[in-house]
Amino acid sequence: MGPLTCGAVSTTVCLPLSVTTALVVAVAAAALLLAKMLPGVLKLASGTRVQFLADKLAFEVKKREGTQKALDVAHAALERRVLERTAEFALQNQQLQAQIIEHHRVEAALRESERILSSARRLALSNAGFDKQKIFTDLLTLLAENHPFPTSAIYRNDRRTGDFKCIAAHGMPHEGMSSFHFPAGLLSRLAESGEITAVACTDRSGATCQALMDDPVGADGAKSLVQTLLVPVMYQNQCMSMLVVAGTQPFGPADIAFIESLRVQLGVAQHNLRLYADSKRLAQELHTKNIEIAEKNLQLQDISRTKSEFVANMSHELRTPLNAVLGFTGTLLMRLPGPLTADQDKQLRTIQSSARHLLSLINDLLDVEKIESGKVDIHLEPIVLQTAIHDVLDTLQPLATQKKLTLVYQLPPADITILTDRRALQQILLNLLNNAIKFTDEGHVAVRLSRRHTGAFGTVELTVADTGIGIAADRQSELFQAFTQLDATSTRRFEGTGLGLYLSQRLAIMVGGQLRCKSEYGQGSEFTLALPVQRS
Repeated sequence: MGPLTCGAVSTTVCLPLSVTTALVVAVAAAALLLAKMLPGVLKLASGTRVQFLADKLAFEVKKREGTQKALDVAHAALERRVLERTAEFALQNQQLQAQIIEHHRVEAALRESERILSSARRLALSNAGFDKQKIFTDLLTLLAENHPFPTSAIYRNDRRTGDFKCIAAHGMPHEGMSSFHFPAGLLSRLAESGEITAVACTDRSGATCQALMDDPVGADGAKSLVQTLLVPVMYQNQCMSMLVVAGTQPFGPADIAFIESLRVQLGVAQHNLRLYADSKRLAQELHTKNIEIAEKNLQLQDISRTKSEFVANMSHELRTPLNAVLGFTGTLLMRLPGPLTADQDKQLRTIQSSARHLLSLINDLLDVEKIESGKVDIHLEPIVLQTAIHDVLDTLQPLATQKKLTLVYQLPPADITILTDRRALQQILLNLLNNAIKFTDEGHVAVRLSRRHTGAFGTVELTVADTGIGIAADRQSELFQAFTQLDATSTRRFEGTGLGLYLSQRLAIMVGGQLRCKSEYGQGSEFTLALPVQRS
């Protein structure tokens, strides 16, 4: 057997060369036979086979076209989805970038706030002591440490002269507080306008930093100052001081806004410091006045004690001879020693009336002294008001008869009993009725008693009314003042000390009552004493 030949690369079997030759010959013979038979076969199959293939081909074409359309639709949808996702990713990226920027901004703001709060805390610690010099010095130091204001000064406005004087400075290029030199009237003009003014340090002409300072270069040879701000510190349209700050770079809007906020707070702080200084000064003056008043009070107490001792001694010394005069006068008028002529009777009655008046005056003075010194003792006891009123009416009936006046009284039939001081009640009634008779020339004097029921406690009202001269409306406010006479002229018709109503009101208050007046000039007066009474 000869060598083997591989007929094709795709087969895995190698045949002998003789066999291959035989197969080729067989295939060629079959081809010749098929060629002779093909026209007839094609003629038979052309009607069906070709149609089938054409239909199949058309189906495949349509199927392919449908598939292609589906692929085109899917591709377009995919493209749209990709575009949408791309836009979403772009938007998210923008939002993320904005959040990052906002985060950086907030972080910077927090750092700035922390720095400002730290400065504010330090400044607040200075303010707590109300040391003006320390507060201003610390403020300028904080401006240099935490803000672009290495050089600064504060000038106080004198309220009396309107001049400005440097009271604090920081970072000045030379020693002393007078390193800023302002043109005449500059600070006063700014104080009137209240506007912040920026001065550029560009040359030596005009109001520049070089003109305002001895040397715009820092004391340590640092970078030159390039701009100065003149800041009027205002409070309620009033310039409290002038803040001057200088920086090594132009001030931006944020710096101007900070200075604007600072000057408002500084104005309030200076106003509070001024109030504190004024209140401290007033407190010191008040303390001095209190010491003086205390000393005066001690002197007044000594004088009052001396006066009380004098009045007590004099009243005793005067009462004794007056009582003797009244006693002997009464004896003579009773004609016990013998008969009297008409002139003698008249003169003795004048002496008796004068002595009684003088004794009444002494008694009133003693009562005033006791009330003002708090020596009047109030003894509460059951008092039947009808009985007390009749006792007083009986006492004053001769005086009313002498003036030809009628005493009228309207009293409830049932007794009204209250707890009060008998002597105080009788004194009030005597004063009111005595005044009513004194100031009434004709007509009558009426006494009324009534009762009002209000709450757990009621009120009894005792009214004394007359048809006398009455009291003018502009004089009624003076009724209850001590030593006040409504007719104080040298030709006055009515005698009196001006103590009756004053004593009556004080006694009424001491027994828990109230005394009021209603009067019309020329028509008469009406005084009402209201006293509390517990309802039974």
